[in-house]
Amino acid sequence: MQIEPSMGYQRGLPLLLIEEKGVNNVGVWNPAVTPFLIIEWDFTKPLDAFLNRVERREILQNWIV
Repeated sequence: MQIEPSMGYQRGLPLLLIEEKGVNNVGVWNPAVTPFLIIEWDFTKPLDAFLNRVERREILQNWIV
């Protein structure tokens, strides 16, 4: 089942936002928007570079708890 992000937020479900590098920083993708922390993914680099980032591991750890 897929829940729309705004509906998930209203129900108190955790949101994990991953922005592709180069996306315009408007709306929810604006880094100043709180309470969201957005991870940036650069598709031009190997996937391992993204998966091994400390930032990604910390956010996922907090997201699953």
